[in-house]
Amino acid sequence: MPLTHQKTMLRRTARRPCRCAALVCLAVLAGCEDVEQRVWWAPDGSVAAVDGRPGLRLMQPDGTLTEPILDGTVAGVSWLPDGSGLVVARAISVATWDEAKALLPAEESQAIEAAASMVPALVRTLRALDHLPTADGGFFRCPTDEVKDWAMLHAVCARDRHGAELQAAMLSQPAPQAVDRKAGARDREPADEGPAEAWRDLQDSKMPVWELTFVPLADGAAAGPVRSLLRSVRPVSCPAVAPRGARVAVRLGADVTALEPHYFFSRGTPRAGYTLVVLGLEREQRIEVSERVCSNPVWLADGMSLAFVTVAPEATGPQALKTLETTALVADGPGAVKAGDRVPLLVGLFTGGDDGVRLAALPADRLLLAAVEMALPLRPVDTSPPRARLYTIDATATSKAPPVAVNTAADALPQNLGGFAVSPDGTRVAVVERDSDAVAVVDLATGRVEPVAAATKNAKCGTLPAWRNDRELLIQTRRKTVDTRDTWAIWQRGEPLRWLDATWRDVEKETLPDVE
Repeated sequence: MPLTHQKTMLRRTARRPCRCAALVCLAVLAGCEDVEQRVWWAPDGSVAAVDGRPGLRLMQPDGTLTEPILDGTVAGVSWLPDGSGLVVARAISVATWDEAKALLPAEESQAIEAAASMVPALVRTLRALDHLPTADGGFFRCPTDEVKDWAMLHAVCARDRHGAELQAAMLSQPAPQAVDRKAGARDREPADEGPAEAWRDLQDSKMPVWELTFVPLADGAAAGPVRSLLRSVRPVSCPAVAPRGARVAVRLGADVTALEPHYFFSRGTPRAGYTLVVLGLEREQRIEVSERVCSNPVWLADGMSLAFVTVAPEATGPQALKTLETTALVADGPGAVKAGDRVPLLVGLFTGGDDGVRLAALPADRLLLAAVEMALPLRPVDTSPPRARLYTIDATATSKAPPVAVNTAADALPQNLGGFAVSPDGTRVAVVERDSDAVAVVDLATGRVEPVAAATKNAKCGTLPAWRNDRELLIQTRRKTVDTRDTWAIWQRGEPLRWLDATWRDVEKETLPDVE
């Protein structure tokens, strides 16, 4: 980390009431690819919910799979404490704007219809800019990806409501211009068939509608109709049902429906992170908790307090300053609650992948996260740089205790510690390395690291380990035979691996484990 950045970080940190400003993550650890959570065991371990790609399926402990019980692209699952149902974040693909409009809240559909009328003009502008030469002999490109995302969000509506105008804009061909290049001046090459192909592709394009869905279960099977808790064009992810089962916390992606296209050219990214909201499961209730959230939400034992990580308003990129915080739901009149004051616990640069920083709850309201402890000031060149470690922190409101490092041996764990899963009793954590499929289990009390599965050649793990109970752990690994494909197995100390793919079809063997 550059010294100038360290000074800036220290100045910002000094203004925040936190316990330990020196606990930070190395910048090189941030932004690594995610090891995705694909399996969620029921509280009693009798059945698992599985991201079936596509759809949600149920899996027995021996690996037997049901047919999909819910369609769409799964973005997270959380079980009710008694196992009587689960909450699923998913994206539903619809082919037409009329289908999407029937599912979306009125305020979102109205905003999209109003904005869709601007899409043809925006496309014409981008087409013209693509032909605008720059001083270095290249061509102008859209300054942010967000403007293209904005256009794609409204593309299906624009296609169905303003098709002729949008087609003309997409197929428009600005006049060629002479461009000076190092090899000499020459006319620009004739336009290719890209715009026409893009228009043809748009005819078959579908639009995602995101939904938070409650699925009732009984005896390891779906039981009754599903119920929608929320629908939106904003991505929905990382649901977390409260310990008492009355509420669910969930992340919502940035709301770009109300933004005008010029916003992206003048101000850049509209908002960092997600919005964290809490919804009622039994009655209609929506509580806005925090913006700029960049982790999964974690409930504390009282069922009224949440822990999460936020990113500073002005910060962007993997080196952005982040804060671990808690907040409690407090009374707001008869029968109503709201989010109380936020309490910062820790400030630093935390490990995170595409889905953000990973948090886990431990007994006695402790939290587990991965970080690097740095002693500042730090020399810019050091032959022994700080190493990534796991830390626990007491999240109770009255605690002033500093973070405690799990006492693992040097170099016993990978540097990208973003992929881990805590056992139900909170005594052990399974750690997987994204750049391979190696898995280890760490005893949180002693720091002892127990290898579970060795890395196999040319394999990268895409499935986060999942504890069935305090003894059995689902992992992604490979048989020591002629097999060239990873699969899922159950590990238990002192027992041979129990493979789960005996009844799988070929397509399931190819798609269930995220094999690269």
